[in-house]
Amino acid sequence: MVIGGYSLDLYCDFPDEAYKHRGSPGYPGDGVGDFAAESGPVARSLARRAGWKIERGGRRALCPMCQRLGRVLPVINH
Repeated sequence: MVIGGYSLDLYCDFPDEAYKHRGSPGYPGDGVGDFAAESGPVARSLARRAGWKIERGGRRALCPMCQRLGRVLPVINH
């Protein structure tokens, strides 16, 4: 029997240190999410349906709470 799966662990990348919504590994906060599915695209789709914004390329994510508060991720200068 072959079993496959994909786990997507998201942590909000909003950079405000005063806004500690990520929680801790034992007690995750609103800025932490995990999604499991058969493949990456399906897991990302589940996360987006739950309110997460995932940037193209999958490097950064914004949690549903920050989305509701109108927060945006800052532009990265390369």
